[in-house]
Amino acid sequence: MTESAPQDASLRQLRASLERLSWPAERQLSHLKSLEVGADELALEFDDAFRLVRGQVAEEKLPKLAVEATQPIDDILVRMTNAGAEIWRSDALANSPEWAELRAQSSQALEALKPLVS
Repeated sequence: MTESAPQDASLRQLRASLERLSWPAERQLSHLKSLEVGADELALEFDDAFRLVRGQVAEEKLPKLAVEATQPIDDILVRMTNAGAEIWRSDALANSPEWAELRAQSSQALEALKPLVS
């Protein structure tokens, strides 16, 4: 499977969102503060990239690994969204087990995607 520029760009966008999701809480909070946005922005960035990549996998423009490695992150974010607004507060980002799980899973996805993302 040969990747073209749009697929490369999609994978880079996905990698960038995963990197931000895997950052320690302090770095995430600093990043969000610099953008003057809330914690949900990290989820929105991932969702944009994930949807794009998922579509390209469905069209067989990218290998299934791109979705297989990142689907657990989407699942966590869906659970977090269903948990309510409190999970998106700064103190929850810094201290909740959900955010810790999200960081760990994002780190694992980055490792799994290394063969696809240059």
